[in-house]
Amino acid sequence: MFLKLTSQLKTRLFGLLKHKGLFFNLLEGTSFLDKLKQMMTRGSSVLLLYVDIADFHQVVQLHGEAMAKRILHIIRPALRERAGEFINCSGEIVVENLWGDDFLVLCRQEKTLSPEQLNKMTTAMRIALEEALKTELLKVTGNIVKLHIGCSTITRGYRNPEHALYTALKEAQKVAKGTWDQQTVHLLGEFNELLENKKFRIVYQPIVSLQTGEILAWEALTRGPENSYFFSPAVIFNYAAEVGLLFPLEKVCREIAIKNLGLVDNMQKLFLNIHPHTINDPQFVKGETIKFLKDSHLSPHNLVFEITERQGIHDFHQFNKTLAHYRNQGYRVAVDDAGAGFSSLQAIAEVRPEYIKIDHSLVRDINSNLVKQALLETFVIFAQKIGCTIIAEGIETEAELTTLRSIGVHYGQGYFLARPAYPKPSVRTEHSTKFFPWPPATPRAYGKRPFPSGKSPNWRFK
Repeated sequence: MFLKLTSQLKTRLFGLLKHKGLFFNLLEGTSFLDKLKQMMTRGSSVLLLYVDIADFHQVVQLHGEAMAKRILHIIRPALRERAGEFINCSGEIVVENLWGDDFLVLCRQEKTLSPEQLNKMTTAMRIALEEALKTELLKVTGNIVKLHIGCSTITRGYRNPEHALYTALKEAQKVAKGTWDQQTVHLLGEFNELLENKKFRIVYQPIVSLQTGEILAWEALTRGPENSYFFSPAVIFNYAAEVGLLFPLEKVCREIAIKNLGLVDNMQKLFLNIHPHTINDPQFVKGETIKFLKDSHLSPHNLVFEITERQGIHDFHQFNKTLAHYRNQGYRVAVDDAGAGFSSLQAIAEVRPEYIKIDHSLVRDINSNLVKQALLETFVIFAQKIGCTIIAEGIETEAELTTLRSIGVHYGQGYFLARPAYPKPSVRTEHSTKFFPWPPATPRAYGKRPFPSGKSPNWRFK
């Protein structure tokens, strides 16, 4: 029944909630109320979150009831995980699928948060949750979802748990459906302060030759202050995109990343994540990046623009004209997350990057997955034909590293080699011997030597 609830029926249901009987009948057979009673008897305030999927009835109409159920099964554990990250809970976090696409979350708190703190928390959590769901939902439906999240506090002193839950639910629903923009505004002051004072942190992760162990480059990764709602890069960049501050954010992060990189060899690179909207921004063309590089005794050939969010490229012809401007100055281009979806393959064909970064999902457990091995071998042969370099992301075990080397993958990065850190780290000493002796660098099934690192790409099709 619950997936067939249209928006009209949901309105009727909430109208009936004034009698409260229907509401509690929906929760019969669950331990939800029992857990709320336990939380309230411990003398703490209880935080309630209401989560709703925007236009879920359209999802049901487009993809059918079975797919809608699958989406709800994906959202529930993700909601629990993100709630654990953003809510300062004491004890268990309870997540209940109330009906249809409506979820309730309960959490006992020792300290009651102010309305402003609650608004900040729910906005940051919503952004992180939408980002966490994006990849999985794109795989199964080709679409992303937007969420409504509202929260309310059940304070100490309520003697009737049923009435307390009903009242808190109604308040949280009003917040979710009626004050979306206000939540975002509450965080704007804090975000602007971080921008103005350049309080974002940059850590570096090495990109390592799987033939020699030498470091080709470092990828610059952004982190927020540890005690801020903007500690997560997913929250930082998605919030900036929502409020129209993506360009100034990337400018600040680019400046910090170049300034703090430190000494590098003449041929070593710095990979900077760039959103397509940013690189097309007229302000980006003004040459500020060149100035940052000169101040740090670097040049454009030390810099690689790593294109993120490829689905944001709507006009490849214009985008390539912009890239040609930077390539003529010496910059190079990478496309990340190859193999994660159609958009990455389309971007490779259209953008013609000098570096292709293989998504960690294809690297994970590749040593025991023949299909993934075959895919990586195909990428290596493909790279030879078009004259670019392959970088495997997310290497976490020696077995993965050994398999990637045997396939002929050129470069890699991941926790097994080095964790992101500042100052920029070297390859972990205990793993440096894993690169010697290096077996013949040939793609296993084809016997062709991979494209030599350090050479300029030579695209044969234009």
